[in-house]
Amino acid sequence: MLLLFAALLSSAAPLACPPRFPSEADLDSSKPVERSGAGLWIAGTPFPAADLAEAVAREHPDHGWQITIRFRDAGIARFAEISRCRQMQMAEISVDDILISRPVFYEEIRGGEVMLSGGLDHEQATAFVARLTPAAH
Repeated sequence: MLLLFAALLSSAAPLACPPRFPSEADLDSSKPVERSGAGLWIAGTPFPAADLAEAVAREHPDHGWQITIRFRDAGIARFAEISRCRQMQMAEISVDDILISRPVFYEEIRGGEVMLSGGLDHEQATAFVARLTPAAH
């Protein structure tokens, strides 16, 4: 009986896969088409402040300004599951209802770190980080 109880405690329920990216989505829109709201959202899934370890804006010589986000344990697991579920599919990344990126996940990402780049200038990158930084404690 004690072994069964221990097994039940140690087996975490798998995270639910987010719905597929809507095929009828207006990709020319600069507004998110997946669920979004306050804070960080990836593939229509919220990432609470407790999931964020760090957010930093840096200039890359080849890609311009980029945002690096590091997750804590729960965020690492959630992001890995989203990237696994959405392989070869588009997913939106938004902050405070503002679309940042629509990447395609080519493989499951387990490292707990995300780098967002492409078309961000210094002002945009630092503004997004400022929105996330108070949340990253």
